[in-house]
Amino acid sequence: MKQRHADLQLDEDLRLQHREWRVQKVSWFLLYGLLIAIAFGLLGHGPLSTSHVRGLDGSASLQFERFMTVKSANQLTLTLPPANGQVRAVLDAKYLQDVEIRDITPEPEKSVLESEGTAYFFSADSQKPMQVQFSFEPRKMGMLEGWIAVAGESRLNFRQFVYP
Repeated sequence: MKQRHADLQLDEDLRLQHREWRVQKVSWFLLYGLLIAIAFGLLGHGPLSTSHVRGLDGSASLQFERFMTVKSANQLTLTLPPANGQVRAVLDAKYLQDVEIRDITPEPEKSVLESEGTAYFFSADSQKPMQVQFSFEPRKMGMLEGWIAVAGESRLNFRQFVYP
């Protein structure tokens, strides 16, 4: 409802003004919430983004970022169980089509292209778990789904979302 003040030639609509103030307050809360979520890793590295997947027996595990940006450097960290000799880890072929592997540390002794993915063979000479880091860059935006399997264990499934 518009009112006109006698002294000033201004129209005012208090109902519209109150609605505008409410929208403004809600917008500020949403903006602050988004900033806090970004600070904690919603759009990249941070506690909200970092995730872990463990095998059924708990000896193999995978750490990865759930959120990342296209063409940004990222890592999958695979923890292998203690073993002597060679350990085989297979990375999903479909996932490998969507990312570009830049580096693997430690370097595998060999890699073999298989129907389900690429098998990497690592030399394990210790009684303690071994960490393998796959450094990569995503090639496309959207949801990436993949798995990695360590010989003798079930697949470790993971999902990542890639922002532009």
